[in-house]
Order: sequence, then C-alpha cells, then structure tokens
Amino acid sequence: MENTTKEVLLVRCQDYSAKEVHRALTTILEYFEIKEKWEKNKVLLLKPNLCLSVSPEKNITTHPEIIRQLIAILREQYSLEIGESPIGNLDKISMEELKRITGIKKVIDEYGVVYTNLSEKVKKHYLDDELKMWIPISENICDSILINVPKLKTHSYTLLSGCIKNLYGVLPGNSKKYFHKVYPELTEFSDLLVKIYDFCNPRLNIVDAVGYLEGNGPGIKGTPKKMGLLIAGIDGQAVDKVLCRLMGLEEKVVPTISLGNEEDIYIAGEDIENYVQKANLPDSYKELNKVKLISKKLQLNKGKVKINEDFCKKCQKCIMQCPQKAISNINKKIIINQKKCVQCFVCAEQCMYGAIDIEDTSLVAEIMKRRKQQ
Repeated sequence: MENTTKEVLLVRCQDYSAKEVHRALTTILEYFEIKEKWEKNKVLLLKPNLCLSVSPEKNITTHPEIIRQLIAILREQYSLEIGESPIGNLDKISMEELKRITGIKKVIDEYGVVYTNLSEKVKKHYLDDELKMWIPISENICDSILINVPKLKTHSYTLLSGCIKNLYGVLPGNSKKYFHKVYPELTEFSDLLVKIYDFCNPRLNIVDAVGYLEGNGPGIKGTPKKMGLLIAGIDGQAVDKVLCRLMGLEEKVVPTISLGNEEDIYIAGEDIENYVQKANLPDSYKELNKVKLISKKLQLNKGKVKINEDFCKKCQKCIMQCPQKAISNINKKIIINQKKCVQCFVCAEQCMYGAIDIEDTSLVAEIMKRRKQQ
C-alpha cells in the first residue's frame, strides 16, 4: 500500500530498553520509507520535548532513548542535530542542567551530535498573506529536515500536548511568553499553534507514548502512566486525532484539531482498541463537561489560578515566566493578580514544585456547591 499523509502507525514498544525502542523505530522508519525519500545533503533536526529539567521517569519530556536510537539508526546516512528552545532565556548553566537531568546530554556525548539552540539565528517569518501574523524562527528550522518527537501529555490549557503543541517549542525562549500575551484567547492561540506547525512542516512525527502523562499536565501536576506505544505519521493533525482517541478526549474540544472525518485516517499497525486508555483528563476538561450538561450556551470560566503555600518555595519562576506579568512577590508572598491572569497555565507548566492550583469559580461550581449544602 502506498503511504499517504493521513496514515498513522501504531507500533508496540513496551519499555525504554535499547532493543525494544530500536525495533519499534526501525519499523516506523521502514514503513514510511524514510531512507529512500529524504535528501541526504540536509541536516536531520530532531525536535523532542525538553520543556523542564526533570528526569525521564516523570513522563514530562521525550525519553532520551527515543532520541538515542533514532540517531543510531540514521547517523550513517544523515547528519543529525537535536534542537530545542525551552521557555525563558536559560543561561548556559541552566541549559546544561536541563540537558543533564532530562538525559539528553548522555546521548549528545555518546554520538557527538550537535545540540542546536533554537533561540539563535532567528529571523522574522510571516504566517499569512496580509503580513499581520509573524513568528521569530531559527534558520536551523528552515534549513533542516525536521523530525517532530513529542511526548504524549494532557495539557490544562490546550487539553492535548502532541504533535502540534510540541512545535511551539521552536520559538525562541521568551517569545513564547510574548505570544501568549498577544493571543490570550485559546482559539486565537490555537490557530497560531497550527500555523507554526504548518510553517515548520515536519517530515515525520514520532510520538513517545511508551509512558504518557495524564491529569493536570503538562508539568509536575500531571500523573505518569504507561501506554506502551510509539505513534507515527506525516500529518500532525491526523496523529493528534488518534492521540485524542487513545486518551479518551473528544476531538471537538481540542482546538488545535480540525474537525475532519475520521474515516480519512488510516490507522496501521497495532489494534487501537487494545490501547485506548481511561485517562484522567485535566480539570479544565471535566469542568467543560459539567457546563455542557447544564447549558450549551453557558461560557466556561476556567477558574482562579492560585498559589499553594504548602508547596511554594518562593523560587519566583512563575513571576519570571508569566506572559501577563500577573504574578508578583509582595511582602515575601507570591500573589496572582486575577484581573490580569488569562489562565494560560504557563505558571503551572513551569513550576517545579506543583505549587500552582486551579480553584473553580465558575457558575457550575457554585451550583454544585449549593446542591451539596442542601
């Protein structure tokens, strides 16, 4: 069968042992005929998710064994680099710490591959014909063949972190905060995510779902779980639709996914029904379902973002990363200005201590509270 852009391949991968990952990745690369189709004179740029300085066991970042085995398989025919740009302007020491803790430094040292900081060699690129929507993108993205290697996670803001969301990571550090501020509404922000993905045009997406994150992801508040799959495809939205099905998420509430016919997607490999999870979804998704039960016209209030004093270490990372400058330190207490906060959850994603809580203040919550009191 000739492969099309709407094919999604599910490959069993029970653990992160070198043998198991090598077998699964070989199956993927052979299925999509990578070695026959890609230009040999270009750099292959691997884009994992390295959003936080946490160990791979947390299921927040792409596991280093996936990157290691991709390099092992492809290095004889291609020049390979690893590219990422975590949020914030990390200094050299912090960047080295991130690489060490996530396990990617061992891979870099073992194979001598280049780690490309995607905050460098940046130029402005327009995403629309009217020259209104633009992004800063490293020329390393434009000059390379991009392989997108995201981690499967729930996300309290976009609900799903998969192929499309992972490429927000190509934007230079602090520009991510800027675009959260420019596009504070979820629909506008999601449209930006899709346009960034289309601009970067990855040749292949390989999702690390051997272990995934459920609950209030995409950071420390999420819960690591096992799925035992690598999921691959050329079309990122098609892959993300399959990820929704695996996680028990409705496609129509994930704003980065176009509502096309699922019949257009051909799922090859493993039987998807054997891997569908009853995943614990973000609280924001649960509240959306409550709203739907009461009124289809009711607008969802995502709730109040608050600091959990029992966990807060006063590191002030949330202050530095907040796009709206809604967080401040007043008399040695971290305070969130609720009028400025747009519930983008960047603070929750970046907090290393799980000290960001979401207090539901919606009409739905008040109704439920009064019912319990009756």
